[in-house]
Amino acid sequence: MIPTREITFFGFTLNSANMTVKLTLERALKLKTASLENLEATTPLIRDVTRLLRLVTSSFTAVMYGALDYRALEMEKNLCLETK
Repeated sequence: MIPTREITFFGFTLNSANMTVKLTLERALKLKTASLENLEATTPLIRDVTRLLRLVTSSFTAVMYGALDYRALEMEKNLCLETK
């Protein structure tokens, strides 16, 4: 056991020195890739949009204003599900 001020846990980097939580590089790249895939698709599948929303909501701990942009996409997904 070695004392440390920074630890990686479930895709988050927890720093006890400055009391911050941030995404690991791998997790941030995964979120960015999923976002770009949905943007580039002409008609993204609901499954892919749902996967992106899961990635976004799981990142709320480290992303301060993540919930602001999330709700519009969630409502749009729900509208698509109601019409099908």
